[in-house]
Amino acid sequence: MQVAVPLQAIALAVLDELPPKPHCPLLFSSVRGGHLDLHNFRNRNWKPAQKAAGITPLRRVYDLRHTFATFALRAGISTFDLSRIWEPAWR
Repeated sequence: MQVAVPLQAIALAVLDELPPKPHCPLLFSSVRGGHLDLHNFRNRNWKPAQKAAGITPLRRVYDLRHTFATFALRAGISTFDLSRIWEPAWR
């Protein structure tokens, strides 16, 4: 399932710099091209990246949902549109 998610220009620019993966439909995939294992991602990538950036206390990946919602509402997205963006994640 593909879902359109509004992003800031800086995020779109970073995504444009990613190398193409013609045989993988996932934007972020495992080394083998499958879905990420969240437990491995948290321990191998997420926590070390936060520590390297000096973020304390460490945040959960789940916390980004709230950050996204806050930024989206501040940018003028209606609560209805926000609920439509999140709706596929609730299934």
